[in-house]
Amino acid sequence: MRKKEHAFTLTELMIVLTIVGATAAVAIDGWNDISRDARADAAVGQWVDVLGYARRTAIAIGESVTWCPANRRTDDCGDRDAWHVGSLIFVDANANQRRDPDESVLRHLPAFPPPTRWYWRSFRSRIDLTMAPNGHTDWQNGSFLYCPDGADSTYARMIVLNAAGRVRIGRDTDGDGRVENPRGEPIVCPAT
Repeated sequence: MRKKEHAFTLTELMIVLTIVGATAAVAIDGWNDISRDARADAAVGQWVDVLGYARRTAIAIGESVTWCPANRRTDDCGDRDAWHVGSLIFVDANANQRRDPDESVLRHLPAFPPPTRWYWRSFRSRIDLTMAPNGHTDWQNGSFLYCPDGADSTYARMIVLNAAGRVRIGRDTDGDGRVENPRGEPIVCPAT
């Protein structure tokens, strides 16, 4: 007596492969969303740490500390919206918001990969952020806006800084998947 063989027909195999392929596509797309959210949160966490470093250093040394977008050619501050090309933190002994030859660079932060952009908007519209020796900003309440995909605001994040040097991270309070600004509106990345 011969054993009965079990096999799939070509139609059954094609149906199974279609289901597996569709399931994999959905899983990969979901994983990409989770991965992009995690990268955005990590970038914001890094900048919150840097803000804390600048504030703690200003308090510890008793002098102003300035953080600004870097000029690629020199150890000076660069253009207003060039934070994504790297930034630097320096002792700003005379609190003039620019690095003089006798002022030490404390830290260089690396560039972010394109099309990532960082924007700093503050009271008094300065390109830099200065922390005073008392740990407060130099009257610069404002916000950093992180745009990982250029003008696409889907994974954008916001860090809000008050004049006392305290940090708050923007949240998605209405559950629509988009972080809101302090007025409760979804944040929008500028067109580059």
